[in-house]
Amino acid sequence: MLPVAPTPNGDTLVFHHTHTPEVIHYPHIPEVIHQNHTPEVNHYPHTPEVIHHILTPEVIDHTHTPEVINHILTLEVIHHTHTPEVIHHTHITEVIHHTHTSEVIHYPHTPEVIHHTHTPEVINHILTPEVIHHILTPEVIHHILTPEVIHHILTPEVIHHTHTPKVIHYPHTPEVIHHTHTPEVINHILTPEVIHHTHTPEVINHILTPEVIHHILTPEVINHILTPEVIHHILTPEVINHILTPEVINHILTPEVIHHILTPEVIHHILTPEVIHHILTPEVIHHILTPEVINHILTPEVIHHTHTPEVINHILTPEVIHHILTPEVIHHTHTPEVINHILTPEVISHILTPEVIHHILTPEVIHHTHPHEVIHHTHTHEVIHHILTPEVINHILTPEVIHHILTPEVIHHTHTAEVINHILTPEVINYILTPEVIHHTHTPEVIDHILTPEVINHILTPEVIHHTHTPEVINHILTPEVISHILTPEVIHHILTPEVIHHTHPHEVIHHTHTHEVIHHILTPEVINHILTPEVIHHILTPEVIHHTHTPEVINHILTPEVINYILTPEVIHHTHTPEVIDHILTPEVINHILTPEVIHHTHTPEVINHILTPEVIHHTHTPEVIHYPHTPEVIHHILTPEVIHHILTPEVIHHILTPEVINHILTPEVIHHTHTPEVINHILTPEVIHHILTPEVIHYPNIPEVNHYPHTPLMIHHILIPEFIHHTRTSEVIHHTRTSEVIHHTCTPQVIHHTLTPEVIHHTHTPEVIHHTHTPEVIHYPHTPEVIHYPHTPEVIHHTHTPEVIHYPHTPEVIHYPHTPEVIHHTPI
Repeated sequence: MLPVAPTPNGDTLVFHHTHTPEVIHYPHIPEVIHQNHTPEVNHYPHTPEVIHHILTPEVIDHTHTPEVINHILTLEVIHHTHTPEVIHHTHITEVIHHTHTSEVIHYPHTPEVIHHTHTPEVINHILTPEVIHHILTPEVIHHILTPEVIHHILTPEVIHHTHTPKVIHYPHTPEVIHHTHTPEVINHILTPEVIHHTHTPEVINHILTPEVIHHILTPEVINHILTPEVIHHILTPEVINHILTPEVINHILTPEVIHHILTPEVIHHILTPEVIHHILTPEVIHHILTPEVINHILTPEVIHHTHTPEVINHILTPEVIHHILTPEVIHHTHTPEVINHILTPEVISHILTPEVIHHILTPEVIHHTHPHEVIHHTHTHEVIHHILTPEVINHILTPEVIHHILTPEVIHHTHTAEVINHILTPEVINYILTPEVIHHTHTPEVIDHILTPEVINHILTPEVIHHTHTPEVINHILTPEVISHILTPEVIHHILTPEVIHHTHPHEVIHHTHTHEVIHHILTPEVINHILTPEVIHHILTPEVIHHTHTPEVINHILTPEVINYILTPEVIHHTHTPEVIDHILTPEVINHILTPEVIHHTHTPEVINHILTPEVIHHTHTPEVIHYPHTPEVIHHILTPEVIHHILTPEVIHHILTPEVINHILTPEVIHHTHTPEVINHILTPEVIHHILTPEVIHYPNIPEVNHYPHTPLMIHHILIPEFIHHTRTSEVIHHTRTSEVIHHTCTPQVIHHTLTPEVIHHTHTPEVIHHTHTPEVIHYPHTPEVIHYPHTPEVIHHTHTPEVIHYPHTPEVIHYPHTPEVIHHTPI
């Protein structure tokens, strides 16, 4: 109905007097309206010009006072006159399109007019949820509001002009929206073009406040009106980008609102991978989500409420993530402050299960989204420390998950030395990595899969290791059980090449990370035996690597007698140190570099040597070739000082490790000749040393007649004691230096001589051939100067050693007769 034209006097009382609710109610029954107000009737007189002409702001303002509207439009009147059938009958789209132009709507509805006429009381009086629910059915809306109509009558200016938050808030209860807005209706009336045309950031910001949204949208309503199909239909990237600015989101969405309207069920219902892929492009995310927006709308509570594993698994596929998350987007949206604000350990544990991670993160996705620049920007050590607790890591990262998402290529792409140094501090590592976490996540298969020599060389620089691996950290995260679990010979062989070790472990790093407490804690005999096979040692330790990593200071720092004694059992050495391995890694240069007298003195105590070196071990590890190669005179002279020998070789040690078999095995003429020069002997064997290590008991013990008899066969003596060797080693200076009266007196007691030199032994060892071979005139002549003979043979020594019994005992007629053939006598005399 058109309002009655104002009286010339503008007397609203006339209107008020004539148009009573009863008057309006009585004739305007639905049937009458339906009969009189046909589309043609409505259409014919109501041209835009007519409406524009008769409904001026002044007219409306004059006639439609709150009192008048409140007086004539009662709930009963509206409910009585405006039935769905009536509206449906009279308001066909052509009529609305014809009569309601944006100009017509905009023209009379000035803020002043609306403010004057639409008081809360008026709106509250005439538009109740019941009324709206009664007159606006899905069929009616579908019938009268087409995209063309909406686009035609609703411009941003019109909406902004007419729709204030208060206007929207009152009639739109959840029940009303649920009744009127069905998916079919929304899909019908809202196209991307319409939304783009009507919903500008300014309009949305104007009409939607957090309170309004909270009032009109309940989970049930959203679930009812928004289906994946609807979202897909009405929201395109362009539309979202147009209507949602950071300011708009920040204005309309508060944590409380999100928590209220978005339940896991709602998200699961409305967002499918296809929908997300359709509406969210990197450009859209970059445009609408700034760190400030994320921080404003997403609190830990909101995330915990909305993001369940099921929801994430439903909406996020690798394809979706790859599509919407580019490095630029992550870098733009995920600042350390944002991450720290929204992600707590509880939230992560709640939303990320191994299954979810496995579903959404593929190597390709990670590689695409996480270049090292992004990680460096988003992952500060404060963030990591805040969100990753041991419990969280253990919960989300299973060996299977790690194996699935981390390939060597991904690690190489994402983890640079700078990134690691930036995000991992000793405190962070110590906090997030417990032995249990490592044991759970790092299986041999996982390590073997993700860590190639190239990857390690790429991410672990000496600086990174020095920064992240402190003794405290290592001691905290690595237990013998963990090491044995994660490191197998195959894994070590795969990831550690000489190049990798050389690159990552300079001696400064080792000195910093490997304290003897750390070694003692993590390396048990079982662990060493488990991870270090001869093949592994041979593979990773080259002379160059050892020389580069093992300085005397480092060795002295990390190896104490207790540590060595603890980790190196005979079994371990036997297992790890084969002749080939030793020959491979120990060059003269390496030995000279790493073993100084101080180092040996510090590490090799009699107890340690006695513990780790058994005759079997020596026999296994020390072949003539092995001994010959690194033990040059220079090396021996450098590492073995009288003090060192005196310290490490006690009678007990010698007694324990040097059996006839061992001596026979390792000492060939070539070896002795190579290692025992006069200078070396003179350097390492002082009277004090000999006196210390060779007691009568020591000599007495191994040199029983049987022992002497056994190794000292004519062949063996003939083999080792060649004239050149004797001439080379037994110079008058050496004899004079080593065989003092005191030494002889101390070592050669009558008992020792009597015990060791039996007629049988002499007869067995001193054959004419042996004597003939060894005692050439030159050999005898060379060392036996008057001074040498005179020096040790004091009357006391001779008296002490040459007792009648001693002389008498071995010199049987047979013994004397046997070697002293005319030829021998002829050959040997001076």
